[in-house]
Amino acid sequence: MCEAAVTGKVGDPNFDIPLHRCDIYGSKNAGNKLKHLMELGSSMNWKYPLFLATGTKNYRVEPFLEYYEPIYRWLKLQVKYYDIPVGWDEAISNVA
Repeated sequence: MCEAAVTGKVGDPNFDIPLHRCDIYGSKNAGNKLKHLMELGSSMNWKYPLFLATGTKNYRVEPFLEYYEPIYRWLKLQVKYYDIPVGWDEAISNVA
């Protein structure tokens, strides 16, 4: 969708924008692509619309990690700066 919004086509070799910087707002190409995917609704297995959106059936976790890296770094800094406890309290986990 980001490629469609920025360059007008998916798979453009000149596309080199970090995914977290992508903005599809106002893009007719991206809007039409999203509309088509949403029209499918629950009429079929989720894998097919995902294939239509990405053009591949092979998925990796690295793009998700790359996308969330900026917020992950920011959250780690906040946890350290404000000394926020992370994890579950032993007493809370024994309640269930």
